[in-house]
Amino acid sequence: MAEEYDDNLSFLSVAILTTIAGALGIVFYLIFYKSKIQINDANEPVPKNSFANDESTNKPSKTTATKSFQKKKPSNKDSSGVSHPLLVASLKGHTGTVLKIDFSSNGKFMASCAEDRTARLWNVKDFVLKDHKYSRVNVEFDHATSISFSPDSRAFIVSLGLLKTIRVYKINKKKDEGNSSIAVRQEFDFPSQHKGDILNAEISSTGKFIMSADKDTQIIIWSLKGDVLEKIDTLLVYNSLVSISPCGNLVAACGFTSDVKIWNVGFNKSNGEFQQVSKVLELKGHSAGVLSFSFTNDSKRVGTVSKDGTWKIWDIDVNYLKGQDAYLVKTGSYTPPPDGMSTHIALSHDYFTVALALGTSIQLYNATTQELGEELTDVHQGNITDLKWHSESRQLVSAGGTDRSIRVWHNPVGVQASLNDLEEKLPKAKSESMKERIKQQIEDSKKVSIKSTCW
Repeated sequence: MAEEYDDNLSFLSVAILTTIAGALGIVFYLIFYKSKIQINDANEPVPKNSFANDESTNKPSKTTATKSFQKKKPSNKDSSGVSHPLLVASLKGHTGTVLKIDFSSNGKFMASCAEDRTARLWNVKDFVLKDHKYSRVNVEFDHATSISFSPDSRAFIVSLGLLKTIRVYKINKKKDEGNSSIAVRQEFDFPSQHKGDILNAEISSTGKFIMSADKDTQIIIWSLKGDVLEKIDTLLVYNSLVSISPCGNLVAACGFTSDVKIWNVGFNKSNGEFQQVSKVLELKGHSAGVLSFSFTNDSKRVGTVSKDGTWKIWDIDVNYLKGQDAYLVKTGSYTPPPDGMSTHIALSHDYFTVALALGTSIQLYNATTQELGEELTDVHQGNITDLKWHSESRQLVSAGGTDRSIRVWHNPVGVQASLNDLEEKLPKAKSESMKERIKQQIEDSKKVSIKSTCW
């Protein structure tokens, strides 16, 4: 009897222990499961319609209630969080840092290249639209460090980062079911001649030659077929920027020294054959190295910016082939950015605005008064790599930064300067027809000014 009692007691103890263990397991499972749900809910992306009120219960969540009833203020803000009243558009598409941009000679198209091994062609008229379409061109087995349109906009060239040479692309228009589109075909590569990384490559507007320059001190003048016409040693210790003037006859370079050197690329007028390259101008006046320069579209003015904290405007509409020197027109001052931050200058084609890209920010100066008119602070997430005016001088384009964006900006400083200039000319007009023309220009400028302010 005692043995049977002991057996029953043992069985009862095991049953109790098993029940307790099972209960504890269920409790731990529920705790873990609930915690998991909370973690997943916290990490789950908010659906697009989550900011709408829950009509079935009419009890929006705290997140819904907070964001549903906030009124959105009008703001030009892109996906990178950059917001500014002067921002016209942010052009997205590149997946690497944008290195260079270029406008076609007719002002209708813009080309860009980036570290993502692509080049892209944009339609300028789409800048003011919500969607910005582009044609993508792959740069096979390399990446483009610069890009330049041909004079007829039917081709473009890029400089190659790895091969250190030039690649030519041809642009063809094609019609597909009634819609016109662009087809781009790779043509050929130039022979490799540069030892250093190519800084820039451009096609002359005359269509007579191509220029490439590396980060050392070499400039190469090429024929359109890739034959070397001449090599130039800039003697600048290193090149900061080399570019062809819009007139297509001059090549300018700046670097470690405090001057800008300009060469004339000469061709025989009778047979069009290349003759020689001769140095014709030196822009001297800065007290430290020149960081960047910019031609106006008529090739009559050049803007320069230096480490010495000044920017200058030069008149180069002179008879340089007979030894006449350029004239210094204006000098303004600015605060150089910290070391490691980029500096670029862009002189507007109507002479009224000097734009400086300083690291991640842009400053717009009235070229007439040398006063700072607008400052666009931290409008890129990294160093700005390029800065260019559209041909009408009403829109400025900046590129670069780790945000991989191209941004288009209004130019109220230039519009106001142009308006002031017209108002000064009105009383001096000698004929009624000239007065009426100036009055109409004043009205047009006022409309543009209002649009820029209210954008």
